[in-house]
Amino acid sequence: MRKTKDLKLSLAELAQHQIFRSFREMLSKSKSIELISKLYIEKEKIKNHQQNLLVALVLSSIWIASTDLNSITIKINYFNVEFKKSYVIFVSSALMLLVYTTIFSFIFIDRTIGNMQKLINKSDPLAIGIAYDSSALWGVPFYVYPKFFERTKFINFLSILNIFLFLLPIFIILISIYISIFIQCISLFGKKSQLIDLIVASSSILLLLYCAVHWVVCSIKFKIKKDTNFIRWIFLCSINAKDGFWPKRVEFWIDSKK
Repeated sequence: MRKTKDLKLSLAELAQHQIFRSFREMLSKSKSIELISKLYIEKEKIKNHQQNLLVALVLSSIWIASTDLNSITIKINYFNVEFKKSYVIFVSSALMLLVYTTIFSFIFIDRTIGNMQKLINKSDPLAIGIAYDSSALWGVPFYVYPKFFERTKFINFLSILNIFLFLLPIFIILISIYISIFIQCISLFGKKSQLIDLIVASSSILLLLYCAVHWVVCSIKFKIKKDTNFIRWIFLCSINAKDGFWPKRVEFWIDSKK
């Protein structure tokens, strides 16, 4: 009996594969284009939401890092509103979680759109995307290349360098904010801290840890085996049962179990 090769996939890749597979099975080419249009609308919503959250996160983290006081006072017209620093730290932690989830959702939906575009136009999938989203045209010269011309190693290097130089500053800023908020949470566990401060600090740390744990869990590749029993006896048999006969390899399947 031939052994099936084990696959290594992450949870994010499995989810993405299942969603794309469902789209591919139920949609025609024209319906796929309509779906891509809707996905681009959702992508734009996520991007706008992400930008607003990033601005709020940066401002709140700067606010926290720039003061050593236990409370922060905001002057609104003729009134002074005082916020405990622990509450502002909690808000920053919640913003970090929301920023992470929007980034994850953005990447997920962007890859789904890419797979759908390849399904429609394998030779030049980016051509479809340009009609719906022109905000990323600045990067097209590094990725779109005529298929009848040889792509050199130097061009590949420039493509990788372009991605690296674009993402590195964003990555550094987010990591710096993450570490800064985490340190501020730890600082709340002092001798003079009140119970409410400890509760807020613990909750903030849990929010921050969730971001890291979720990213690790969704990125780790697990060994995955095909469920041959389900494929043979449920999936294939149910398909052939509609025509009133058993699959041709039923006898081989039975013998392989002996």
